[in-house]
Amino acid sequence: PGDSKKNRSRRLTAAQRMEYNRIAKAASALDNVGNEQFERGEYERAMQTYSKALKLKRRTLSLGAKENVRNKEALMASVATSINNISYLRQRSGACAEETMAAYQDALRIKKEILGNDDLSVGKTLNN
Repeated sequence: PGDSKKNRSRRLTAAQRMEYNRIAKAASALDNVGNEQFERGEYERAMQTYSKALKLKRRTLSLGAKENVRNKEALMASVATSINNISYLRQRSGACAEETMAAYQDALRIKKEILGNDDLSVGKTLNN
């Protein structure tokens, strides 16, 4: 019931599911490392680490697109947070204001869409 051939073809295989989980855990670990680097004032290293985490999160999104992944909204919010963190570090390093603002707006759009206007994470992005 409800398990049509079309739905079966859109599901991740066991190997793909394991890969999805492995990549998601690695991205989360990189976020934590990036946060620690940021707190120590190692901004260039934090930027590189956040960028790696963002790349992995985008891979999980492409894998998750094959099926209705339950935590897709949380993953999208996490992508937006990564974009926000990278934008903040770019701003600190004197990057082009237009580029930085465009990235903030992208992160803000994603967060508002998923979390709503009143979420604390939306406020943090607005504050940047």
